Amino acid sequence: DATYIAVAAPFEMAVYIFTRSGSTWTQQAKCQPLDGPFNTQFGTSLEINSDGTYFIAGDSYKAGGGAAYVFTRSGSTWTQQAKLVSDDLQASDYFGYDVALNSDATYAIVGAAFEDTGLSNAGSAYVFTRSGSTWTQQAKIQANDVTGNAFFGSGTSMNSSGDHVIIGA
Repeated sequence: DATYIAVAAPFEMAVYIFTRSGSTWTQQAKCQPLDGPFNTQFGTSLEINSDGTYFIAGDSYKAGGGAAYVFTRSGSTWTQQAKLVSDDLQASDYFGYDVALNSDATYAIVGAAFEDTGLSNAGSAYVFTRSGSTWTQQAKIQANDVTGNAFFGSGTSMNSSGDHVIIGA
């Protein structure tokens, strides 16, 4: 709704939230994952939902294959709600390479561009659903014509209702 923006600072391993009042933008929060931003690039992919109550930040360099983090806002306080990882996460998957949310943050899609199911670096994308504050993996998506080094999941987008996705390779 153009009153909140999220700005990633991956080499600082932080996401900054700004809020607008009239024509003035003010920093509201600096967010970092609870499990420590140690030698990672938290925020290399980032999306805030349409009303500024949730954001998702990818950290494809996180040890163990990557992660994506969901933060939620209550008033002016932002807190981590979830750390998302795939059910089949492997080292060097680069899970979190790209991320997207639908408008009310009931769905998220997370790309893992270097995931190896089928062929080396074929890539995949994972859809998660939210019920209350609990996030659950709903699906793993791969191209029908899986090829090596396709990096499927290097781009992700989701429509406002969360029932259609576009995945880049």
